[in-house]
Amino acid sequence: MAAFFEKMFTYPRWLIAYRRKRPFAIPFDNSGFTVIVPPPGSYYADPFILKNQGRNYLFFEEFSFVTRKGCISFVEIEADGNPTPPEKVLERDYHLSYPCVFAVDGQLYMIPETSGNSTIELYAAKNFPGEWTLVQVLMKDFNANDTTVWFADGKVWLFTNILATGGRPYTDLHLFYADSLFEEWHAHPLNPVISNINTARPAGKLFRHNGEIIRPGQNSLLSYGHALVFNQVTCLTENDYRETVLEQVEPDWLPGCQSCHTYNANEDWEVIDGEIVSRDLLKPCRKVASYLYQLGRQ
Repeated sequence: MAAFFEKMFTYPRWLIAYRRKRPFAIPFDNSGFTVIVPPPGSYYADPFILKNQGRNYLFFEEFSFVTRKGCISFVEIEADGNPTPPEKVLERDYHLSYPCVFAVDGQLYMIPETSGNSTIELYAAKNFPGEWTLVQVLMKDFNANDTTVWFADGKVWLFTNILATGGRPYTDLHLFYADSLFEEWHAHPLNPVISNINTARPAGKLFRHNGEIIRPGQNSLLSYGHALVFNQVTCLTENDYRETVLEQVEPDWLPGCQSCHTYNANEDWEVIDGEIVSRDLLKPCRKVASYLYQLGRQ
């Protein structure tokens, strides 16, 4: 009976959380996060934090169990530490997630995951934070997940997880570089630069700590996005790439959390996500609604 109830009325559900910025250190302290609870029938994941004109905005994937796809939403974390109500800012016919937001020369950009469209797409803020417009398809015709941008040594670097033909998912990290966002992209000659399910898939923006480059990655050996891994990038050039693992962070920042696959921070806030088992007595109704929705799209 318990197994039947669990199958009928529970499901894995992602949550996002935030806390005031603490100095980064190894071992990483993952306590003290405040959860933003998604509404029934949805989950929140892949949080990114961006400060603009003195105000902090948290962008994330909002996934609907009825439509079976994600869109990009945001909340503002106000000065008193309270989040505003969530607002959707970007939605397409295909799944969107992992909203990598960043600024270049005063312009705000976003590269969401658009693997459902077999593209890597660049959006610019037309009316920040609520309106974004597609400005360029950076790459197309392959399945790229969790694309993350990094600026260093006069180059733009794109880290992304690409599904190898016949290979295991989440295993291969590919690297591309260009002189600017709008110039020709070059595949790194060592691609995949990392081939390891324990560390490869991106888990947030790269950042510097004590002068060193830190790249968050996912460990998906036990399950998809099970744990965070902080990697130190020891070599990043057009001909070479090397990194070493600093620490794995287990998904225990929240009681009952079984997975954790995104971490980001700015000067004010840190954001994280986690997956828990959630109870929903309307799950059967939502499954029927999802079936009818998908049927109507055919």
